[in-house]
Amino acid sequence: FKTRVVLANILASIYAYFLINHLGASIFLLIGNNGNPQENWLSKLPAPNLDWPNTILPLPPAWQVYVSASYLSYVTTSHIGVGDIPAVTPAEKTFSVILIFLSIFVTALLFGNFASLVEESIPSFQKRFENNYRNMLQFIKKHKLVKHEEKLHVICCLLNNLLEILWVHMGIK
Repeated sequence: FKTRVVLANILASIYAYFLINHLGASIFLLIGNNGNPQENWLSKLPAPNLDWPNTILPLPPAWQVYVSASYLSYVTTSHIGVGDIPAVTPAEKTFSVILIFLSIFVTALLFGNFASLVEESIPSFQKRFENNYRNMLQFIKKHKLVKHEEKLHVICCLLNNLLEILWVHMGIK
C-alpha cells in the first residue's frame, strides 16, 4: 500500500513540475508582452539572436513563442541556465529567481519520493536475499555436500559477513 502512495506522490511531483513550468511560461509571456518588446526576452527570439541588440528580428508564430517561453521556464527550473534566451528586464529576472526558488521545493519533493521508494524496497530485497541464502544452506544439507563442506562453510561465512556489512552500512540493522 505504501508503494502506491509513494508512486502517487512521485507522479504528483512530476505533474507539479510540469504545471510550474507551464505557469512559468505563461508568466514569462505576460511579462514579455507588457512593455517594449525590444527590451525584454522576446527581443532575443528567434533564439539565438547573436546580433542582439543591434538587430531585432520579427517575432516567430505564437506557438513558437510559447515553446520558447516553455524552454525558458524549463531551463530556469532545471538550473541549467543556458543563456540563449536570458531574462532581460528586472521583472523577468525577479520572476526567474522566484521560479528557481519554487522549483527547488518541487525537485526536493520529487527526489525525496524517489528515495522513499528505494528505502521501502530495501527490506523486501533483504528478505528475498536471506530466504535464498537459507534455501542454499538447506540444499547443501539435503544433498549432503560434505565433500566440499569446508569450502562451502567458508563461502557461507563470507556471504553472511557480506550481508551483515551491507545491512549495517545501509542502516537496516
